[in-house]
Amino acid sequence: VTATTEGNNGRSRRAMTGEDGTFIIRDANKGKYWITAEKAGFVRGAYRGKTASSWGDAIDIAGDENRTGLDVTMQKQAVIAGRIVDEAGEPVEHASVQALPVRTTRRGGSYSTMSNDKGEFRIAKLPPGAYRILASRLNSRDETLTEKVEGRVTAEAPTYFPGTIDINAAAVIRVNPGDERGGAEVRIQRSTVVNVK
Repeated sequence: VTATTEGNNGRSRRAMTGEDGTFIIRDANKGKYWITAEKAGFVRGAYRGKTASSWGDAIDIAGDENRTGLDVTMQKQAVIAGRIVDEAGEPVEHASVQALPVRTTRRGGSYSTMSNDKGEFRIAKLPPGAYRILASRLNSRDETLTEKVEGRVTAEAPTYFPGTIDINAAAVIRVNPGDERGGAEVRIQRSTVVNVK
């Protein structure tokens, strides 16, 4: 459990929970604090946090006082796993893979990882919700790999699961707390490269 003060020079104080989940943060100075908690296998939680990326509500410490009842609710993580392959079905190593939340009224960023030498990926610490999987293969300079055939320049385009460059045609994967969804194979597609000036 971490208590973080406001401002760039803010200090953090940490504590470990006991077997019953209780925690004590000692010697907190006067000021405003945000309380967050992290544990392997769970999504990060915050005091009165609305989403996994939220800092929640701050508490004000006026001086020599004790504050109790600062409960933090944590959910078990969800996991999406799968494989990235090229058009020939060969594994794609070191592809960037993102789980993009399907936007609702909530805010939240993407969750990402890289594929291994077998093209496999595993994205953990996902809050429950609906996601689109997006895979991209870049070279060592993070540039798009192009190929010119008969005057036509193509490149492997960022591709959504199961194998489309159109976000509206992408499949949506829904996960609940504790779910581990496997079998999300993305077949990276090639597309014509254009220059826009």
